[in-house]
Amino acid sequence: MDERWGKSVFHCPFCHGWEVRNRPMGVLAGGAVGVHGALNLRAWSDRITLLTNGTELTDQQREQLAAGGVGLDERMISGFEGPGDELRAAAFADGGELSIGALLVKTTLRQRSSLAHDLGASLTEPDEMLSVEAIKVDAMCRTGVLGLYAAGDAATSVPPSMVAATATGYLAAAVQLTAGY
Repeated sequence: MDERWGKSVFHCPFCHGWEVRNRPMGVLAGGAVGVHGALNLRAWSDRITLLTNGTELTDQQREQLAAGGVGLDERMISGFEGPGDELRAAAFADGGELSIGALLVKTTLRQRSSLAHDLGASLTEPDEMLSVEAIKVDAMCRTGVLGLYAAGDAATSVPPSMVAATATGYLAAAVQLTAGY
């Protein structure tokens, strides 16, 4: 997946869905997270298949997919096919293939730097649906460590957003200026 990451393989439908719209797409995840992701992608394509890689779904989850017009394939995946950064198919352990032009992958977003933690700030535990590890802050962007504020995508457990990051950056700066340090 490395050579396709950010091109035909992505982690956020809101960030990358438009670029791959109208292609047949796969969603690599299981359970409620996979169902949610697959149904979200219906805004960009009418050919979506949830790939659970061997994880079975509940009857209710199967019904949700069927009602949303989403396909389901529970076979074990052996790899992905396509030249360079293009994705053409998911290959299965049984020798079969499914034609897809893009793949949404369930990932956990983690802090790239340990600086906040090294300075004494706490981190959140990623939850099942959003899977975002964030620096814990209060409503004023304070971390609990005197003089250490965190804002933007580093300090939110909601999906990353430039608008929200800018707003919390402004709030952290204003609070820091008011606090005098």
